[in-house]
Amino acid sequence: MGKYRYAFPQREGPRLIPIELRGQFMKEYDPEADLFLDVFSEPPGKLLEVGGHDCPVASILATLGHNVTSVDLRDYDHPILANHTHLVGDFCDLPDNFYRENIGTFDYAISISAIEHFGLNAYKDQCCHLADIIASRYIYMLLKPG
Repeated sequence: MGKYRYAFPQREGPRLIPIELRGQFMKEYDPEADLFLDVFSEPPGKLLEVGGHDCPVASILATLGHNVTSVDLRDYDHPILANHTHLVGDFCDLPDNFYRENIGTFDYAISISAIEHFGLNAYKDQCCHLADIIASRYIYMLLKPG
């Protein structure tokens, strides 16, 4: 296992984001985050992470130069860098000025194992059977066209 907190599965081919960097932030193996980090190869940009409380991806991408805004009902469970803003709140019920000021400004949006839990009151969010659809619509609105 070496100096990292857990063993990464063996895969053939190069990893786009080095294991050493992942090991600095990951407390335990997270298969979804690990897979995402294997395939995400976009140049640094403005990135929105929705529902990333215990997922280290935002910190890792901020380390690589992305300007990250993350939103979750809970505090972020990893180091927050200068180019990483974390908002605590319900993504579907943020202040209107957040949406108005950020329409079409994000280059990328990610939500790893989160949207499917929206509206189920699992994390003290509002019960709403359309919350996942509403969140997807907001994400679409916040992304740059194209």
